[in-house]
Amino acid sequence: MEFTWFPGHAWTLALCGQCQHHLGWMFQQSSTDRFFGLILPRLRRKPLPSG
Repeated sequence: MEFTWFPGHAWTLALCGQCQHHLGWMFQQSSTDRFFGLILPRLRRKPLPSG
C-alpha cells in the first residue's frame, strides 16, 4: 500500500513469465478487483505458430 498511485489499491510489479522483464504494475484492492498499468513499448505479440 506504500507509495500507491490509487488509494485503497496495493501494487506489485507485473513481470514477464518467461524472462522476468518489468512490464508494468498490477493494482489490487481485493481478489476480484484488480487492474494493470502496462508499459506499452515493452509489450510484444507472441509470434503465431507456422503451419
